[in-house]
Amino acid sequence: MRPIETASGLQAVKTISVAVDEPTYKAMRFLAVEQGCTVSSILREYAEHLTAAKTTSKLVR
Repeated sequence: MRPIETASGLQAVKTISVAVDEPTYKAMRFLAVEQGCTVSSILREYAEHLTAAKTTSKLVR
């Protein structure tokens, strides 16, 4: 099995599970099809965006 990469190209350290409700999952699947990607990649990019925003806000203070 090949290592999993993050959206930024780094090797993933851990895999996680995310619980979402039915309407959210359906919306994410719709977006994934529209963008030609997967729900996993959308979640991964979102998590990395949150991490980057948190890091940036600490630097601004």
